[in-house]
Amino acid sequence: MRRIMGDTVRARPDPNGTSAERACARMALLPQSARVTFVDDKLWVPVVQVQNVHVLPGIPRLFARMTHAYLPELAAELGARVFVRAEVETRVSESVLAPVLERVQSEYASRGVKLGSYPQWPSPHTLVSAVGQSPKDVHECRDKLALLLSDLS
Repeated sequence: MRRIMGDTVRARPDPNGTSAERACARMALLPQSARVTFVDDKLWVPVVQVQNVHVLPGIPRLFARMTHAYLPELAAELGARVFVRAEVETRVSESVLAPVLERVQSEYASRGVKLGSYPQWPSPHTLVSAVGQSPKDVHECRDKLALLLSDLS
């Protein structure tokens, strides 16, 4: 569950204390209007929002984990559409894949799933992605692609 920091905050570092306390206080200095949200109960670091700016940590592992937890909430708040991507990798060339992709695309187009194929260089394989708003449809499409592409290999 999301926790939003209110007026009651744990002990704050003293901005007039020791040099370590002053340094700590500077790291946690936020505008009065900032909204501080803990998106993951297992993490000590929050997302800080000041007007339309959302600040996340620069540590890649924390950033990825917090983004995963925060984006659905942010999208819902903004009324944004959320898309899902699923991928299949194959050693089959794009020219051989084309008829399969056309067939699967025509089957899933009405459900809002779009396909893309991306040759990966220098290794000899192609990445096929399915993108849409319904996780169920996207994953079903990916599974169908994986089955059909395995028959081509």
